[in-house]
Amino acid sequence: MLVNIVGFLAAFTSTISLIPQIIKMFKTRSVDDISIWMVLNFLATSAFWIVYGFLITSWSVCLTNTFMLVLATIMIYMKIKYRNMSNVEF
Repeated sequence: MLVNIVGFLAAFTSTISLIPQIIKMFKTRSVDDISIWMVLNFLATSAFWIVYGFLITSWSVCLTNTFMLVLATIMIYMKIKYRNMSNVEF
């Protein structure tokens, strides 16, 4: 039981870790402080975790990292979309 609770908390906290940054990027349209290499590494890491989850048949690992992959993809999209809009006031 304790193992499941710790696993759930780890999955939940790691999954939501990118959400505040995505919200800030969306509100400010500022992406200059975001390293594209960090986001690409995060994307690759999530993809490897998904493959690992399939190999060990751990659907929680697959689901958590699929969501993280989606968040990293959103960050890459925003990095590309807003790269020339930094410091524009709305």
